[in-house]
Amino acid sequence: MVFDVTEVDHPTLLGRSPIFGTPVEMIIREGIATVVVADWYGATEDGVPFHGSIVRGLDARDPSNIKLLGEAKLGGWVKDTRIVGDVLYAVSEDFGWSYAGAEGSSSSGSVTDGVSGIGVNQSKIIVSSVSFAGGSIQAKDLKSYAGVRRSLLC
Repeated sequence: MVFDVTEVDHPTLLGRSPIFGTPVEMIIREGIATVVVADWYGATEDGVPFHGSIVRGLDARDPSNIKLLGEAKLGGWVKDTRIVGDVLYAVSEDFGWSYAGAEGSSSSGSVTDGVSGIGVNQSKIIVSSVSFAGGSIQAKDLKSYAGVRRSLLC
């Protein structure tokens, strides 16, 4: 949401761009907002359900007409970020969870028995880099590191 706070006691909502999940970080440069959200549900470009984190670029220079500039989906739950120049580095944890009734492999690669909802997988830490130069959001690279093996009942 973008507010005019010229009159502090009477802020005015100028515009909004909905996004659902857990907010982690927002960087604003020259009216371009780069937003990092964890626990985001959506779909990949080919329609496959996706649960993870997302980096979204929004042009808020005209707050009444906020435009989506692009997004990068990141695996796992973003725990921390750092900015170096025009690159955002994110550290995520993929817990390897799966959910009851989901057969086969989830987007995190966990294996379920399709009946009890028990998921067995190895959690992993993911370090991702996303460029936001010129308002263009582009996933650049990622590296995964094995975590602790888990067995979960969801």
